[in-house]
Amino acid sequence: PGQRFEPGDELYVVADLRAVWIVADVFQDEARFITPGMPVRVHVPGQGRQFDARVGRILPQFDAATRTMKVRIETQNPGYQLRPDMFVDVELSVALPETLTVPSAALVDSGRRKVVYVAHDGGHFEPRRVETGWRFGDRVEITAGLMDGEAIGVWGNFLIDSKGRMKA
Repeated sequence: PGQRFEPGDELYVVADLRAVWIVADVFQDEARFITPGMPVRVHVPGQGRQFDARVGRILPQFDAATRTMKVRIETQNPGYQLRPDMFVDVELSVALPETLTVPSAALVDSGRRKVVYVAHDGGHFEPRRVETGWRFGDRVEITAGLMDGEAIGVWGNFLIDSKGRMKA
């Protein structure tokens, strides 16, 4: 009541929601594996709905607080189920280069050093310092210190580690 407007004033804007943009936060070290055009699966939490989408572009924005890059995802919006300011989960299938990985249980990480125990004949284990990279589920990438095909201990490594420290 009492509001005035002049000819040419914009009273409201009608948005076409048949196609929408979703802006996703991606950790900076993972952004290098995302390319425009790659497929994305969008999940609406608690509603069991899914949408197929594509990466539009990686935006030139960096959030220093969360250490994330912004990725714009483009999708169709059947039935106008996606709304402005909604939260969704996105799933990006990333193809990584082949690499050497070990089960996370095989790695002893003391904070100062990372060790795997390489198995030798006669049931002997050699502690070997390694450098790690990515962690996916129960797998850890080994970037240095271990060769492909070397047998390692997977279970009981803390016991082997503590026994070796007692002998030292």
